[in-house]
Amino acid sequence: MAMSKKQFFLIAGIILAISSCKNPDSIVGLNVQPASDKLTLSVVDTLTLQTLTVREDTLRSDKVLNLVGSICSSVFGKTNASAYAQVVFGSLPVFGLSTDTLSTDSLVLKLAYNGFYGDTTQQLTIHVYRLTDSLNIDSPYYSNRSFAHDIELGSLTFTPHPNTYLTEYGFAIPPQLRIPLSKSFADNILSLNGQPTLASNANWIEYFKGIYVTVDPINTPGRGCIPYFNMGSLDSKMTLYFHKGTIGDDTLFYDFQMTGARLNHQEHDYTGTVVASQLLDSTFGNSLNYIQGAAGVKVKIKIPYLKKFIQKGNIAVNRAELIIKCQKTLLDPLPPPSQLWLQEMDSTGAEAYIPDQFENSPFYGGIYDSTNTQYVFNLTHYIQDIYKGTVIDHGLFLGVSGASVLEYYGVIQANGVVIGSGQNTDLPQKMQLKLYYTKLN
Repeated sequence: MAMSKKQFFLIAGIILAISSCKNPDSIVGLNVQPASDKLTLSVVDTLTLQTLTVREDTLRSDKVLNLVGSICSSVFGKTNASAYAQVVFGSLPVFGLSTDTLSTDSLVLKLAYNGFYGDTTQQLTIHVYRLTDSLNIDSPYYSNRSFAHDIELGSLTFTPHPNTYLTEYGFAIPPQLRIPLSKSFADNILSLNGQPTLASNANWIEYFKGIYVTVDPINTPGRGCIPYFNMGSLDSKMTLYFHKGTIGDDTLFYDFQMTGARLNHQEHDYTGTVVASQLLDSTFGNSLNYIQGAAGVKVKIKIPYLKKFIQKGNIAVNRAELIIKCQKTLLDPLPPPSQLWLQEMDSTGAEAYIPDQFENSPFYGGIYDSTNTQYVFNLTHYIQDIYKGTVIDHGLFLGVSGASVLEYYGVIQANGVVIGSGQNTDLPQKMQLKLYYTKLN
């Protein structure tokens, strides 16, 4: 029968949070009603889920944290991450008077750390090249975009120290990687003192279009590291050290900033891995699926009998939870992503927001639960909208938090995770959709 306004608001008033299916009445609101007034709450967790590992499309990657590193995984293959960035003025540089004798001491690229993924005892060799293609701060850029470069300005073999503070001129400096650059390039910059090239950022960027930062690939499974750098931070800079007069005089310096255009470029090679096999298989049949950030892979989820279930009777969906359980593997012992995202698929197969994402983070969920090695999402609004007919169920996408066209900040996470699929399996890691619903009279 049709639901009255009174019934509707009664159902809407049932608090959605629940911690266990063992006591459905623990949903706040049900356990405080008189027994005679209680609605019948039921739980179902056996709905069919079809899941498939798919390659992530190229993702928006400009104006975010920059990943520069390489890692080789027995599960996820090889991931190489590099970055492009403009180097711009903080203030117009004036190195001295036209009558001054100027000499360079050094030129150093400083990249402020902002995390890492992998083994920080692994040595990496980083290279800095000069761009010959232009970047535009107002243009959107994606993770498969590349730009031409030529001269190597500097290189360094280093071990990442993302948590070690440095000292300069007696002051503590947040953790940063310092890469010495070409002395001849430093001389060229200093020789421009007083010339039009240094009169505006536009002139400077035309002269020096920016840098490409990359590392030598790591090809040994279980090795490698991808440091995260905040190139947009004021602690990331290209510093020119110089002096006036003769060597031994006080050293001066000028900081070029990196607050202009910048983007990530990421490449994945899954050759010889189970991920590669799954990407070639478009059928729903695997017992495990794979998720990886840095524009890697995600999981497509379909619930083929959902509409049939919710239309079989006069019910109200009180809460819907998608439970994703992780499969630990000795082949890839690195930590899983701190958070996953879940978005619906629209009629074109593209990603679209689900209404639950507009609630606060605790409601929406997706945070990694290390105790139970799982992620739980709240899909209540999404399922309710399907029931009401305001949303058509085309399926869902599951990936690393933000690593999507809609939330592109996830290109800054390289973490991967192996999860149980939704297919018929005896594994305890099987994915589940748990619906709490009320039968209406």
